[in-house]
Amino acid sequence: MKFFKSFLFSILISSFVQAQDNPSVEKNQFKIDFLNPGLTFEHGLTKKSTLFSEVGLGLSYQYSSNYGSTFVASPFIQTEYRYYYNFERRMRKERDVSHNSGNFFGLNAGYTFEPITNNEQNFISNTNLAGIYGYQRTNKSGFNYGLKFGVGYSISEANDDAFYPYFDFSIGWVLGKKNK
Repeated sequence: MKFFKSFLFSILISSFVQAQDNPSVEKNQFKIDFLNPGLTFEHGLTKKSTLFSEVGLGLSYQYSSNYGSTFVASPFIQTEYRYYYNFERRMRKERDVSHNSGNFFGLNAGYTFEPITNNEQNFISNTNLAGIYGYQRTNKSGFNYGLKFGVGYSISEANDDAFYPYFDFSIGWVLGKKNK
């Protein structure tokens, strides 16, 4: 019996070590975002890439010489392809990679709808495309934060398309248990 327990224990340990040597993204992950209130879903496509989708309410403060300053709340939807490149290095340094805690490159596409706030300014819905670099981290309790930045291109119905700097910081909570 002692031999059987030792054998079972060694198989368990070797399978755990093997799983840790070949880290991969979570298959499905839901998150609640707090800064721009909304929900995200990240679906694993391959061992290192995901499709990230988000719906939410973008909150901003704007100033115009014609209308003055105003608070704006606009619904948005966005999706992005993410390629995580540093899981192996994080594992070598004994850092956590669960819940897709890692750095990534990606492509982002989003659409911003008309504001739901009472706004006198003429608002034109727009589509945004961006090349991004970012990272996200999730601690053991599920607290998540992330940062993305890059260069975007805005396409609007007013034909005033333009390049812009892309920046997004998020704080949220990952729902569910760790899959790893």
